[in-house]
Amino acid sequence: MTSQFGKTSRVVSSNYAKRISVCTTPMTSKSRPTPQSLWAQFPKKSRTPLSQIARATWASTLILFAAAIFTLVVAFTTNGKATSNIWTANAAVLIAVGGIILKGALGTLLGIALYQHLWSMLARPASESHKAGLTVKNIESLHLASRLSVSMIVHPSLSGAWAIGLLALLATSALVPALQAGVRVVAKSVVIPTTVQINHAQLDPRMATRQGAQQLPEDAMPSIRRSSINALFGEQSGHAYTKQNLTGQATFGPINFTDVECVVESREGIPTARLTDDLPTGGLYSSMSFNATLQNGTHFLYYKCSLRPAQGSCSTNLSGGVGQMKDLRCIRTNWMDPVPNVIEGPATGFHAIAKAFANAFDGEASTTLTTMRPQENSTFVQATARFSNRTVFIMPPELISHVQRVIWHAPIDAQYLAVPASEQGGRYDLNGTIDLHVLNEQPVLVIKMNFPLIISVVGCSLLAGLISVFYLIVALNKIVGRLMWDSLVHSLTVGGNDGSGIRGACIASLEKVLRDAGGERLKYDMLTEATPEILGRIGIREVGEYEGPVQETTPSKELFYG
Repeated sequence: MTSQFGKTSRVVSSNYAKRISVCTTPMTSKSRPTPQSLWAQFPKKSRTPLSQIARATWASTLILFAAAIFTLVVAFTTNGKATSNIWTANAAVLIAVGGIILKGALGTLLGIALYQHLWSMLARPASESHKAGLTVKNIESLHLASRLSVSMIVHPSLSGAWAIGLLALLATSALVPALQAGVRVVAKSVVIPTTVQINHAQLDPRMATRQGAQQLPEDAMPSIRRSSINALFGEQSGHAYTKQNLTGQATFGPINFTDVECVVESREGIPTARLTDDLPTGGLYSSMSFNATLQNGTHFLYYKCSLRPAQGSCSTNLSGGVGQMKDLRCIRTNWMDPVPNVIEGPATGFHAIAKAFANAFDGEASTTLTTMRPQENSTFVQATARFSNRTVFIMPPELISHVQRVIWHAPIDAQYLAVPASEQGGRYDLNGTIDLHVLNEQPVLVIKMNFPLIISVVGCSLLAGLISVFYLIVALNKIVGRLMWDSLVHSLTVGGNDGSGIRGACIASLEKVLRDAGGERLKYDMLTEATPEILGRIGIREVGEYEGPVQETTPSKELFYG
């Protein structure tokens, strides 16, 4: 048994002697240009060759800058813009995409620098402050740190490289959320000038009923009388000027309309209301005078007023296309003077408005001194007078705003029925339209970028990536002699006392190995069979180019391999 173990020892020593020179004596292979093609000269300046650094980092560096530029372009082109198109509506998504690419490129550069640092530490000599090399636990810890793997947390190390890896993991993990935190969607009201058409009869002569052979105006059409009554009762009511959902200040004009001017005298007296008019019939008239007496609770108000055709423009405020009737304001630029003396002209339309006004306001109302209850009621008083409680009856405090509301709104709400002119009644259908200009206030969602945050995150990412490349360039490389890649192929070029899996590639770069020996076939196999007396070996072996089918051998169970 002793002689057998001695024989085994000599065999192992012989194998070691054969393999100790694998880096200088590569096995001949037809897949390589020459047997020495993987040989490499050790750098003269004891630093990693720039060509290897460039090949390892150019793509990640380019992608890092491209992602940074893309992120900033998205931020600057969408800031303050409404989410009305695909680009701005998906600003947060695009920023996240840029952040993910930025994170990947930065993580790659940091990983390359940390992995190279791991091998530099593995190759460091002993000194007064530390021992040579690294323990296996430290190697695993630093390798996980170079990969920015979460598993590094359960394999901690006191090394600064491990701490840098942890900070890099936290920074790259927070990169995308930090960029997204810089994107906010806020609600904002924007003004969009909009023009729509609305129905407005102005002083259309078709608003009047006719009499006699000459078709002289007699009274107002039922639709105009109804419109005036609606306006009288609609002080607190809304009118749908347009069916479109428009909100904001609206104006229309210039138009022809009926306006009023009054002289008011105030005297003390009993609450009452009275209106009389002197509009003649049987001809064309360009004005209507009326007197009114109104008690506003403390004083008699004596009105001497006149209605006349005028020209001007009107304005109101819309909410969803609806405006309060009391908010309509018409500004007179001039009286229509002279008024054309033709039947089918504005004088006839004015006659209809004046008759509709008189129908709504003519009458009288008063209260008793003792009970303060109304004795008579006109339509005007019915629409405007109020009981302040169950006993006190309050007359309207003024008259002019109610008059204006009626004469201004009567031609607007003239009930256009869209009856064709060729059909019965079509020639009397009030189909006049005007342009309504609305400063439409639309609530929109607007992208708001936090530029200090976004620029800081992008800038720090670029700086960290450039520092990683700079470290690779300036760091001393006295032992490793090349840039190490976290690659299984490159790991096969590193061996122990018995040689590496890929022979002759001790300091060859990964690109050189893939280019010159990429066609060689390797197999993880049993190298030496174990017996009860001999220690077996399992590892990487080269498969011969002309190696045919062989009988499969597997490691023996319950025997030792090393």
